[in-house]
Amino acid sequence: MNSIKKEKVQIKAWKLVVGAVLVAVLVFLGFWGMVIAAFAGGTKFYMPLEIAVTAALILLTLCWPFGLLKKKKIKIGFAVFFTLCALAVMGYEIHRGYINSLGTVNEQGVNLSLYQPFKNDSKIARLNEPADLKITNPFRDRKTAAAKPCCKNSWKEKP
Repeated sequence: MNSIKKEKVQIKAWKLVVGAVLVAVLVFLGFWGMVIAAFAGGTKFYMPLEIAVTAALILLTLCWPFGLLKKKKIKIGFAVFFTLCALAVMGYEIHRGYINSLGTVNEQGVNLSLYQPFKNDSKIARLNEPADLKITNPFRDRKTAAAKPCCKNSWKEKP
């Protein structure tokens, strides 16, 4: 009887060692996966996904040596989890591809220094005849503009 108990204790000890080594390897790989995701610019989607994948792998790996779940359930769990992860990645990449395919406005195409007024070689539009609009009393600052009405028929009633 003592030899059977010793064998069971040795088997449990080996399972504990194997579980600890697998967890350490998964944490190491998860850390480097997060570093790669951070340098690749995937902090919004791939970092949380990497944490979820690492945590799920640790949980499923701990269930395997200690026999908490049957091997068939562990295999089904792996398959379902990785299928969901693959679908999430595909959806994210499709959405990102769609967003990147949308046109953007490039505002760097116009050099405004070519259109400066009062320069001889300016590309600004010039009138062939004198302008109809004449500014007779320009306001010099905001205080003056606020104190004087903008037109003769002001909205304020005069006493």
